[in-house]
Parts: sequence; C-alpha cells; structure tokens
Amino acid sequence: MIDLNIRSDIRKAERRLGEHGKKHIPKAAQMAINRAATKTRTAARRRVAKVMNIPQKRIKDSFPLKKAKRNSLISTLRGIGRPIKLIYFNGTRQLKKGVKSAAYNVKRVYKGTFITTVGAGHKGAFKRKGDARLPIKEL
Repeated sequence: MIDLNIRSDIRKAERRLGEHGKKHIPKAAQMAINRAATKTRTAARRRVAKVMNIPQKRIKDSFPLKKAKRNSLISTLRGIGRPIKLIYFNGTRQLKKGVKSAAYNVKRVYKGTFITTVGAGHKGAFKRKGDARLPIKEL
C-alpha cells in the first residue's frame, strides 16, 4: 500500500488574503486535492493496465476514490485486487491446442481450454473439469 501525505500551512495564505481568503481557501484546497487524487488514479490505472496487458476499462472499478469535502480535506484512493478472467487479457485467442493469452505480458498456451459463449451471451475461456462435457470451469 502506498501512503501519500501532502501537508500545507494555509494560514499564511489566509493572513495575506484576509477575510476574503478564509471563505475561498477551503474550496480551493478541496478542488486541488481532488484534482491530484483523480490524476493519481488515472496514472495508477494506466500503469497497472500496461503491466497486466489488459484494457483499462477492465480494471476501472478496482480503484475506488473517496473525494475530499470542504469540511474534511482528505481524499482516499484504494487499489482492490480481484481475479480477472483470462478472456479479458489482450491477445487472447483460440488455437487448435487451446487458448493462447498474454496475461501479465507472458505469452502462454492453456492446453485443453476453449473459448465459447454460454448462458445469456457471456463469452469466456473454459476448461472441462473431467472427461465429460460438463461441468466446465471458467479461467
């Protein structure tokens, strides 16, 4: 976990701006904190997507952001790890031997697996649990 703390003494700015500054400084600080947090989230998504070789839209929900408010100038960005289906990685395709994928930028053939659409249009990479047709397990 990465912890980033930015501290600033805004009392100097309040003194310089006088009564007018006390009204506007909290809003400006809130906007600055939220902009920095949003840009950090974008940079983290881009970096993780590049390392994992996956489109950014597939990890979008893995970075929830709690924005700062006027009375609470704290913003929190978390990274939540969840299992990602093999079909979502870039370059995943069906071969005679199985499914080829470049998950985490490592090319590999998953022997005995196949890509199909099941249920109400869900597309995925599957492997049989035994010799019978069913049950199948999604990778």
